[in-house]
Amino acid sequence: MRIVFFGGTFDPPHKGHLALAEAVLEKGIADHVMFVPAWIPPHKILKGRSPYADRLKMMELAVGERKNMSVSGLEGERGGVSYTIDSLESLTAAHPEHEYILLIGGDSLAQLHTWHRAGELAERFRIIFCPRPGETPDLEELLKHWPQNIAEKLLSGAITDLPLSDLASTEIRQKLSEGKVPSGIPDQVMGYIRQRRFYMNEETKAVKPTAKELACFCANVADQRKGADIVVMEMTELSAIADYFVICTGTSAPHLRAISENIQKEAKEKFDVRGKIDGTPESNWIIVDMGDVMIHIFTPESRMTYQLEDLWGDANRIDAVKKEEKQVKSRLL
Repeated sequence: MRIVFFGGTFDPPHKGHLALAEAVLEKGIADHVMFVPAWIPPHKILKGRSPYADRLKMMELAVGERKNMSVSGLEGERGGVSYTIDSLESLTAAHPEHEYILLIGGDSLAQLHTWHRAGELAERFRIIFCPRPGETPDLEELLKHWPQNIAEKLLSGAITDLPLSDLASTEIRQKLSEGKVPSGIPDQVMGYIRQRRFYMNEETKAVKPTAKELACFCANVADQRKGADIVVMEMTELSAIADYFVICTGTSAPHLRAISENIQKEAKEKFDVRGKIDGTPESNWIIVDMGDVMIHIFTPESRMTYQLEDLWGDANRIDAVKKEEKQVKSRLL
C-alpha cells in the first residue's frame, strides 16, 4: 500500500489540510493518507500553542470517518523533537510491505536541506509537494544545496492541479483570538476549540457559534417568522459553497423579505455575524449568505421549481427547529 505521510503541527487543523489529502487520493498518488501531528516540531516554536494531546484530538475530529485517512500518534508516543526521518524509518521498519511517501509544502521544499538528516531523507523516500507561485524553488536554487540527481528527483515530486487553499492556521488562530469565527474549520473541531477555549485572549468577548449552531439558530428565526417546511441540510461533504443550507418557504414577496431581514438582524445582534442578502422578493427566491451557512427562502412555486432538496438528496438533514434551540442557547451561554 502507498501511504502518504502528512506531518505538521495542525494547530488547528482546517479544511485545507483535508482538501489536499482528498486530492492526493483522488489523483491516485496514494492509497491512504496518514496525518501525523508533531510532538515538538523542529522548525516551529510552540510557545502559547495547543498541547500535543489536543492537537491530536482535533486532527482526529477533523478526519472523522473519512475513507482512506487516519491519524497517527506515533510522534507523541516517541516524544522528543519530531524529526520526520525518524518517524518514516520507524514506520518502514514496522511495515516494510508499505511504501511511505512524504507530503510537504512548496515552501518546505526550499528549506528541506536544513532538515535533520536531509540527505538520507531525500535519497531514501519519495517526496511530493504542492507547488505555490513564489514559494517553490527552481532547479537553480535547489542546486545550491543538493547534487544534481537529488535536485531533479525533488522537483519531479511536484503535484500539479492540487487545490491551493488560502487557509492558514496562523490566521485562523488570530481570528479566534479576536472572537471571530474563521471559515474553513470543521464543525467538530470548532466545537472542541470552543469547549477548550483555545486561542482566546482575555479581551475576547464572546465565543461564536459553529456553522451547525448558526444554521439551527437561523432555522428557528425563520420558524418564528412563520416560515414553512424548514429544512437544515449538512453540506460539508457535498458542496464547497457552504457547510449548511437552511431552506424554508414564505407565502409572499413581503413574507420573504420579513424572514430574510429578521434572520440578518438577529444573527448580527446575537453573534455579530453579518449576513449578505442576495436576490429580491420579486424573484421569489432570497438567499442570506453567512459564509459557511446559506439560507434559501422561496415562495412555494419557486421552491417546487428549483427543488434544492432533491438536487442535494444525499445531504444529511438535521432536525433543527425548536428542539435544537435550547441546546444551541445553552452551549453559547
